[in-house]
Amino acid sequence: MINENYVISKSRSLLAMKKIVCVLLACFCMSALFGCGNKKFSEDELTLAVREESNISNIEDLQISVAGKNIVGDKALYWFVISNPISNECVGYVPIEFLAVDNNQYEFIHTYVARERGMDIRTALWNDSYSFLVNNENCSQLKIEYHSGKVDMISVDTIPFVYGVDDSSSVSGYEFLDAEGNVLS
Repeated sequence: MINENYVISKSRSLLAMKKIVCVLLACFCMSALFGCGNKKFSEDELTLAVREESNISNIEDLQISVAGKNIVGDKALYWFVISNPISNECVGYVPIEFLAVDNNQYEFIHTYVARERGMDIRTALWNDSYSFLVNNENCSQLKIEYHSGKVDMISVDTIPFVYGVDDSSSVSGYEFLDAEGNVLS
C-alpha cells in the first residue's frame, strides 16, 4: 500500500525544485540579455580591459603597456605587456580583441591565448590570421614561409614588435632569427 503523504511530499519537493530551476534559468537569461553587455573603452583606457579580463594574480600591482596591434576591418588585436614595476621584469603577454565601435571607442570582444615561441616571443591565431609579438632584443628578423614557396623576411626594427599575416592557412612555417640568421628558441 502506498503512503499518500509520502507521494504528496515527493510531488511538492519535485515541484519546488522545478520552480527553483526555472527561476535560476530566468535569472541567467536576464543577465545574458541585459547585464553582460561588452564594455566600451577609449584607446587610452584599453589597459583597464586587461585588468578586468586577465586572470593574472595581483594585476592591480603590475604595469600594463600596449606593445602594438593588428587590424582587420573594424576589429583590432591589441598585445599588452604586463611587467613588475619594481623589478622591471616581464610577467606576461595578453592579446585582446576589440571592436572599433565609435570614434576612439573600443568594445571588448575576446582574450586570446598567447603561445610561447621562445624567450619573450609570442604568437596568437586570430581571425584566421597569425599575430606575432617580439619583445626579445636578440630577434632581428621574422622569417615567414608560405605553401607557395614564397619566403618573407620581416625586419624586427623596434621592440616590442607586432606583425600580422592575414591568411594563416597560407603559412607553412615561421622562425625568429638573430642578427646572424640563427633561429632563436
